[in-house]
Amino acid sequence: SLRVRPRWLQRALRNLIDNAERYGKAPFHCLVQPRGETCVIEVRDHGAGVSDQIIDRLREPFFRGDTSRTTQGSGLGLAIVARAAALHGGELLIENADPGLRVRLILPEAILPVR
Repeated sequence: SLRVRPRWLQRALRNLIDNAERYGKAPFHCLVQPRGETCVIEVRDHGAGVSDQIIDRLREPFFRGDTSRTTQGSGLGLAIVARAAALHGGELLIENADPGLRVRLILPEAILPVR
């Protein structure tokens, strides 16, 4: 079973979907599936993606990619998702999907303790 902090997971999912809609392009896909001893939550868009030079920096608080500078936002979206992943013992993977961006939140099935 997957044990999570509901508010953190809700906020992470909202940020993943908001980012896809704000910076990506339709169609959008959201996939949740068990994979081994993890649960993978994947959000993908079909936009331009991001340059390889900045992809790893997207997890940093207040960092905003070049295309996001013309839109509103704090630069905290993916940093919050990365924090949620860390709090649950998971990880956040970000990669270009050609076209678009694929973001995966990977959570272990058994998380102890949940506070």
